[in-house]
Amino acid sequence: MTASANDTMAKVYVNASASLSALGEEITDISDFTKAQQLNRLSAPLSCFYQAIPLAPLNESEQRIYQLLTHVIDKIIAKLALDAEQLANTCLFLGSSSLDIGCIESDASKAIWLNPLEHINQHLRAKYAFAQLHYTFNTACTSSANALLYANRLIKADKIKQALVIGCEFYNQLTLKGFDSLELLSKQGLFAFSPSRDGMVLGEGVGAILLSKAKKINATKAKLALLEGYSSCDTYSLTTTQEDGDKIAQVIEQAVALADVKLSDIDLIKAHGTASPASDQAEAQALNSLFQNRINTLALKPYVGHTLGACGALELAILNQLIDLNMMPQAHYQHTELNPLVPLANSGQSFTDIRYILLNHCGFGGNNAALVVEHLNAATCNSSDRESTDCKSAEKNRANKQDAIKNSASILASTCVSYASDETNKAIRKQVKAITGFEVRRMDSFTLIALQAAAQLLASEEVEVYFANNSNSNSEQVKPLAQAQLGLYGVADYLSVELLQSLVETVEQGHDIRPFDFISTVGNAANFYIAKQFNVEGVNLFNGASEQALERTRLLIEQDLNLNLIDYALLVHWQQQAEQFTCHAYLIAPQV
Repeated sequence: MTASANDTMAKVYVNASASLSALGEEITDISDFTKAQQLNRLSAPLSCFYQAIPLAPLNESEQRIYQLLTHVIDKIIAKLALDAEQLANTCLFLGSSSLDIGCIESDASKAIWLNPLEHINQHLRAKYAFAQLHYTFNTACTSSANALLYANRLIKADKIKQALVIGCEFYNQLTLKGFDSLELLSKQGLFAFSPSRDGMVLGEGVGAILLSKAKKINATKAKLALLEGYSSCDTYSLTTTQEDGDKIAQVIEQAVALADVKLSDIDLIKAHGTASPASDQAEAQALNSLFQNRINTLALKPYVGHTLGACGALELAILNQLIDLNMMPQAHYQHTELNPLVPLANSGQSFTDIRYILLNHCGFGGNNAALVVEHLNAATCNSSDRESTDCKSAEKNRANKQDAIKNSASILASTCVSYASDETNKAIRKQVKAITGFEVRRMDSFTLIALQAAAQLLASEEVEVYFANNSNSNSEQVKPLAQAQLGLYGVADYLSVELLQSLVETVEQGHDIRPFDFISTVGNAANFYIAKQFNVEGVNLFNGASEQALERTRLLIEQDLNLNLIDYALLVHWQQQAEQFTCHAYLIAPQV
């Protein structure tokens, strides 16, 4: 559906936000940030700092998960006075790393006793009668940032009317033990971008953002617009981004270009800032190379902890509240820190003159994401020496992008690989290595079957014939695969059942988790290996869906094709059942 002439000029607005974190539910005063830095320590299962939501006693129950989620959703509904019809036109986009894994109990009577990846979405959609189309993004720490990104694109393309984007992460022992096994937890507190940082403090949180093209819903007027963003894969390492920050910088540059602003227009950076030694170093190098220490950086994780997949939506919700109150927090360690890795925002800074804000995120599995938001009540367009016509020009450029909508995506070729569910990981590994020739040591069956499916697809006669027949085509859309920008889109009903169920049992038995096993259950871990093997350096998404998985994912692919972010898409679809494990792979292109 092509956007109308009137709609193409429309922005996507942050109509309302709500959050739950170590800060509580509503920020009222700068003292809330001071209190949040008084860290609490867990005594079990580990002795470590943890930033919990104070609203409900800390446990791993399903009841607590839905209590916290409904509390935040009810806040959004109340703020905007949404009625049943408006809820029915609201699509749910959820991003999380661990979803509801903490409340799962092993059950020897069942082959699969995990909940489907979209289980939370299914529950919330039924409770609130949201629209049928919904997404669950599971790309580690960028999960809800990617949810925001694609909700924004589908609204702009008039595929949906409005979206409720939720980022959520809840306390669970598996995540806690997993990060401890990776030796990433701090012994002093989360000192983002400090030379004395020693690691992160984990936290839990729920952030909700209502997005639409309407600047005003009922009596509430938006203060922020979500312009655009970009997300891509860095195949340097499964646990950290490339140390020189080059991949992060590339993502930021692309995000800023898609938002039709310039790097010089950015007034504030809301950084990822986990205080992990390697991650902060890479992010700082990227920011300093792009902005030459010109722009102040705000890090919110010192106050709420690293909330993993929730942080994209949660930190945007907190930022929205800070703008409303015109308050800039300052971490306690900034008072004595002489040489932070980046210039840090301070309590004397006002949001009044801040118009464009960069939101940066990095995640396991090489997933980096950046977004640009606009503060609509800023006193100036950007700075005193910038002509107001530049602002209008950016609006025109955003409109022109929407005028070039292509036809829907089509499947060029497909393949399917199946294994019996009781076939051992060792046997599958042996077969996949024999078929593909890849080095597959230590990979789990979830990754192995996808590698085989992708390899067979890209080497198939269908693909060879398609490109041979179109090699002399004058169409710019038909580009040789070896020269093309390939996007990777994974979708599954369950995540790595065999390995993840074994980790749940390990936690139940009180044993330690092996670091490689833990990192292999990150949502986009399999995508990382596929991207590394087939040189995918662009878009890399993983989401959960049991029903209409192919149709939903193709809708995301179409948006990236329309923006010329990819030439072709490799779609990998996993389906795990009690008796059989199946993986379909599709090569998708715009219709010529």
